[in-house]
Amino acid sequence: MTRYELAVALAAMVQYIQQSREPLTCKPTDESGNAAHWAADSLGFLRNEKVLPPDSPILQGGDDVVTASELADALVSTAAKLVEIAVPPTNSES
Repeated sequence: MTRYELAVALAAMVQYIQQSREPLTCKPTDESGNAAHWAADSLGFLRNEKVLPPDSPILQGGDDVVTASELADALVSTAAKLVEIAVPPTNSES
C-alpha cells in the first residue's frame, strides 16, 4: 500500500463515519421477516477475522457509548490487522 492509497483509505473512512451519524435500523434478512441486528454482520466480521481481540468492549455491550480509550484500542487493533494483511514484511522481518 502506498502513502497515497493510505491517504485515500483514511479519507474514505473519515467521510463514511461523518455520513453515518444517522441511526441505523434493523432490516429483514429472511423470508419469514426475522430481522437481524444492523451491526451483526460487522461484529461477526471483526470477530471472525480477528480484527479485534475477543474481549474487546466493542464486541460487547454495543449500545454503550464508546470511550476514548476503547476507540484508541479498536483503531490500534484494526491498524495492526491491516498491516498484517496488506504490508509485506521487510527483509529484516523475515
